[in-house]
Amino acid sequence: MTSKQYTSDLTTAEWQVIEKKLPEQVVARKRKYELRILFNAMLYVLKNGCVWRDLPKAYPPYGRVFYYWTQWKKDGTLDFLHEDLYGDLREKSGRQRSPSLGLIDAQSVKSTAISSQADCGYDAGKWSKGVNAT
Repeated sequence: MTSKQYTSDLTTAEWQVIEKKLPEQVVARKRKYELRILFNAMLYVLKNGCVWRDLPKAYPPYGRVFYYWTQWKKDGTLDFLHEDLYGDLREKSGRQRSPSLGLIDAQSVKSTAISSQADCGYDAGKWSKGVNAT
């Protein structure tokens, strides 16, 4: 565990939930840094919107953290965790694990004097004329 606590760090309870869900190939491998510290470092970057090189010294070197981020992104570990935790949250709130419906909205952009009338549309939901920017 890092000596300094950051607001992005996982609590013990949060870490226990994540650790149980990690694939065996991720957990079983020996490594120099604990998985929890690596996760906390990744969450620090995500929460603060900083570049990897700006990780505080309390975390492992940024190159090591970035390596794990890219590996887990490539092998689907992060996507699996996201979907599984999201499903748990939906079930806890009394809904189905997977959403049954999805909505997509497009941005309406005001047209310019140069654009032709053929490109011009009307978005009734936003009461605006313009070109649909998709």
